[in-house]
Amino acid sequence: MGRLGEHRIVEVKQSTPADLKAQVSAASGSEFEVVQPTASDLKVEITQPSTKETFLTAYDPQAIVTLTWTNTGVNTDVAPDDDTNIDVSQAKSIAIQADTTHASNTSTSIDVNVESTLDDETWDTIPYAEMNLGDAEIKTMLLEPGVKTIRLRVDNNADGTTGYVTAKVYVRR
Repeated sequence: MGRLGEHRIVEVKQSTPADLKAQVSAASGSEFEVVQPTASDLKVEITQPSTKETFLTAYDPQAIVTLTWTNTGVNTDVAPDDDTNIDVSQAKSIAIQADTTHASNTSTSIDVNVESTLDDETWDTIPYAEMNLGDAEIKTMLLEPGVKTIRLRVDNNADGTTGYVTAKVYVRR
């Protein structure tokens, strides 16, 4: 693994970007940089400083992204409070758990919609997957891997209510 052309398996356990850099540099005998991971990417890239060429992309296999909608009103296609696009290009499985048990939720009909893209530009106009929840419900669904990126949107279908939803997205790589 010392040079980009060599193939040698090295076990790397991620704890921090600095630790990951030290482990890869020690195993390869070369210096490498670690590009700080972001929540939306759920990955760490290791590059060679001299060429800026990506040497290794390591995905966090246990990453869970939590999204929250705190006050939807009666609306459709509502983005979460902190909108996040989730890279699922390397996913082996994808699970989404939606939760309407928060005391502030008064809606009896909320749709959680999954939109996908193959190119990070053209998003679904009809949900890739969707589930409906009433008040004080928790529901999990599994998605078929194969798309590049997903994002979640919510529809609050109940007039005169407030939607408060939390969704957890688990991507196993």
